[in-house]
Amino acid sequence: MNLNACRIVQNNFQKLDFASVEDALTWLEDNQDVIRVEIDAIDSKSTIYTYTFTSIEESIENLMHL
Repeated sequence: MNLNACRIVQNNFQKLDFASVEDALTWLEDNQDVIRVEIDAIDSKSTIYTYTFTSIEESIENLMHL
């Protein structure tokens, strides 16, 4: 699977969109004010799967697998 999009929702409900794993990981490592992370992953058949995480650690781990 590959990253299609990553949305990070901050504590103030501001949403940030990232198109690359590296950018999302960099932001998450530098910021802790996160409510949730939504990851859209796309497979080889162009099917998009959406995953939602409330843990920063779990989000980072899953992003690193893409």
